[in-house]
Amino acid sequence: MIKIFTTFLCSFIFAQLGFSQIELEVSDYHRFDNQYYRGFIYTDLTQVETTAPGPNQFWDYFLLDEDFQDTLTIIKADLTPFFSSFPNAEYAITTNNLSYFYESLSPQGVTIEGRAVYDPIFNSQIITPFQSVGFSLPYPINFGDNYQFGYQYQTENASFLPNADSSKSQTYVDVTINVDASGILTIPGGSFEVLRFRQLSTSLDSLYLYNEQNGWIFYNELFDTTVTDFFYTKDVGASLLTITTRPNTGTTGISFLKGFVINSAENAVIPQINIYPQPAENTVWVDAEKKYSAQLVNLQGQKTRDIQLIQGRNQIDREDIPDGIYMLRCFDSEGQAAGVRKLVFTQQ
Repeated sequence: MIKIFTTFLCSFIFAQLGFSQIELEVSDYHRFDNQYYRGFIYTDLTQVETTAPGPNQFWDYFLLDEDFQDTLTIIKADLTPFFSSFPNAEYAITTNNLSYFYESLSPQGVTIEGRAVYDPIFNSQIITPFQSVGFSLPYPINFGDNYQFGYQYQTENASFLPNADSSKSQTYVDVTINVDASGILTIPGGSFEVLRFRQLSTSLDSLYLYNEQNGWIFYNELFDTTVTDFFYTKDVGASLLTITTRPNTGTTGISFLKGFVINSAENAVIPQINIYPQPAENTVWVDAEKKYSAQLVNLQGQKTRDIQLIQGRNQIDREDIPDGIYMLRCFDSEGQAAGVRKLVFTQQ
């Protein structure tokens, strides 16, 4: 198992708005045939730093390494075996074609419809429609937005507790989200302009037990709180980095996109543009998988230099560039954004 090598995060807040003010439209959400390759880490709270709200921040998670990974696939809901239980759903999200998470999408936002899980060992399935109030993602989304949504669901299973034939749980979830920060996020796949969604979820699980003699009897309640940071960018339709913290247990889960394919287009995979050494004193080398036009900009969004990258190895000499953190913005032959990479020059 690969363990986390190191995680660090630096935060800068600037008065000038500059590069980080993006708006997310409904067209930025995922579509059929999207795939996301994700890495996961589980750690304790002391290993993760967060930042205060604000615009024009800089988050650096370049050296994240995963404990394990998976692939998340978006398919049409009516192609799944449980579509009849979710007739309003348009999308189904799955990692293994055994469990599905169902959603519907309108110009106003995303609604969670529910989930379905099939257990091949016991040849059983659990279908759980959600009763939702509000949108989990209400579009358009801007820095400074805040909103709420909620859902509830009920599940029933066989019980292994004594004097109980089956169990039933009723779950209520209330969610408050603040789009409280914006800036540049760096993950192993590259750097991106993002909005941060800070989500507070509170859940109440009420458990009931059943036997023929007494019928349904209340057993206990469990109240839990979860704080999650999502980092969204344009066009991708999934959180580039997700940090989920459970204060009650003191544990944190981190997931990040290692790459992605949008509507089967291979050019939507995070491009291979590598910069080294980092930090650098005089010269940096850029390895590019193909030709790119590039701009070197500072953290206020001001262009410092135009650069043409050839396929293969490229040399960038510092010349009169001051110390600091810069972004190398790359564009393909059609002028479409192909990725952003961090570049740091230190004192000579």
